[in-house]
Amino acid sequence: MRGVWMACGLAVLGVASSAAAGGGKIYPGGMCQPVAGLQNDDTIRDHDLLWDGGINAEFMCPIIASKIKGTKGLRLVEMRVHPNGGTVSCRPVSVSGTSSQTVSNVADTADEDVTLLLTLPLSLEGGSFVVRCTLPPGARIRSYLVVE
Repeated sequence: MRGVWMACGLAVLGVASSAAAGGGKIYPGGMCQPVAGLQNDDTIRDHDLLWDGGINAEFMCPIIASKIKGTKGLRLVEMRVHPNGGTVSCRPVSVSGTSSQTVSNVADTADEDVTLLLTLPLSLEGGSFVVRCTLPPGARIRSYLVVE
């Protein structure tokens, strides 16, 4: 049994190191939070985030940037989502004080998992990053990969 756990740990380590080698960080969808005013009771989290409310709703997914200097943005954000037959729209945002900058906006409709490819070539000086997604009822944010 110990050998099985060790093999699982090495497999996870291999996945994490291959993402790190490419300069990316993978976040679970469960890290995303509803935007103010939404009922958190309709948000179900395990590894994914599942929106189970009756209306379209907006969520913010945090990005912990470690290499960004000046106004350099994000090279790539891959959002892995399950639209549940509706339309999912996601956009990366740079926020600094009361200002924000949004460059990309991508939407997709499907009954299966899809990957939305986003970029944010410029950011605000000293800004932080989030991805804002609008989800229809029953949609999921599976995970997101960020390459700085």
